[in-house]
Amino acid sequence: MRYFPRSSIFDLVVTMDFGSRLFLDSPFPTLSLCRCKRIIAANNAAVDFFKHKDLEADCQDVSCGSGCQNKINLEELHIAIQGRDLTWSMILEGIHEPLLRKVDNGASFSKNEAYVKFQRPVTVNLNNHDRFDSPTEGQFPRIDSRSLTGMEDVLYHSQQETVTAKIIITSTRHAGQDYCQVSFYSSHATQHHANREIHQTPAADEAWLSKCKTAMFDNVPLLGYITDPAGKITYLNKLTTALNSGVSSRLAPLPGDISDMWTDDFSRRLTHDELPYIQILKTRQELKPFKYGQIDPRTGRKWILRAWGCTLYDMSTGEFLGAAMFAEVMGHFDAMAETSRLERLKSFESICDTMPHFVWTADQDGEGQWFSSQWLEYTGLAPEAYKGMGWQQTIHPEDLPRFRQTFKEAHEKAINYEIEARCRRYDGTYRWMLKRGAPIKDSDGRVLIWVCKTHTL
Repeated sequence: MRYFPRSSIFDLVVTMDFGSRLFLDSPFPTLSLCRCKRIIAANNAAVDFFKHKDLEADCQDVSCGSGCQNKINLEELHIAIQGRDLTWSMILEGIHEPLLRKVDNGASFSKNEAYVKFQRPVTVNLNNHDRFDSPTEGQFPRIDSRSLTGMEDVLYHSQQETVTAKIIITSTRHAGQDYCQVSFYSSHATQHHANREIHQTPAADEAWLSKCKTAMFDNVPLLGYITDPAGKITYLNKLTTALNSGVSSRLAPLPGDISDMWTDDFSRRLTHDELPYIQILKTRQELKPFKYGQIDPRTGRKWILRAWGCTLYDMSTGEFLGAAMFAEVMGHFDAMAETSRLERLKSFESICDTMPHFVWTADQDGEGQWFSSQWLEYTGLAPEAYKGMGWQQTIHPEDLPRFRQTFKEAHEKAINYEIEARCRRYDGTYRWMLKRGAPIKDSDGRVLIWVCKTHTL
């Protein structure tokens, strides 16, 4: 078995046309057959595919009946056509006859496709290089390939592979003679003991595998959907369909359409180019974890989701198929916002507790929430005594009406306040203090919390 040197292809511009060079370097195993059932041309991919010792990569002009006699016969590859009454002789003798182009009427077939099966030997790769995609790279010692030379029969003496593949058969005419070109796609190899008979049903296996892939996608405990290259959501998994009231597909969005996805703070809707799957389709790169918001149309509740996704390619043809998206629900927006607020408040309280001033907080209605340890120590009261409006008990009775009026005006206008008043110490002594307060507001101007500070004059 020898290869047509790839490096020499570009040196043969004068003697070899561009089509021949494309044929030799095509990623799909391809054979050209004459009417004598001899392989007059094979590309490099075919040599790798069949692993036959006498198959050579070549595409020189050969005349059927005379120049083809030194070429190997197709029968030496033992390629059997599956599930049909046609033979290779019938195909090669009448490839131009419409009646001989009939094949199974399965959904995955066109008029010139068929399934074939053959067996090939299992070979030893003596080029012991670390695989670039191996997670164990560098963890195992290298083996001197010379120690494996001559051991192929010992290592794999009882192993072989049964290969099934879909083929496309086309006819060509060159120099007044008819030829048949066979290209192999969607191959599947099963390794087994040489003495074991393998019975395969490619169409049934392909249908079963398709069902398994769908079942796996449906049972993933995540939201998932698949889009075509144009952006149409062609399939939603079971969980996503349930959360979308039974919707199983969606048309591709247009740039002017109103999106149902929001930024993770729900401040605005995502633009067309910001949609997770549109990002993948435009860049043809995987999407890193991406947070966004979505509103349940049935309840109006806001949810935060984390999405990620990848591109989909046909591994046999390289065709770009679209994008696969997955997402997990991180939580209810309001609950997450409250949790985040409490975490920020806890951090704020820790900072305030180190300040030399007396600091405390109240909710939007002015009811006490938190008081610094310095203030609790100064007044001698427990935290429970300050809950609600209990914090007002530390203000001198003569100053309390004036303080209440000042706080009421500040509360109604959501503005800062400042007032001097006497406050009671733990031993019952009153001291004049300056009390200041400021509201913390959200983006809509609503008061979330009051932060108040007191210090002695």
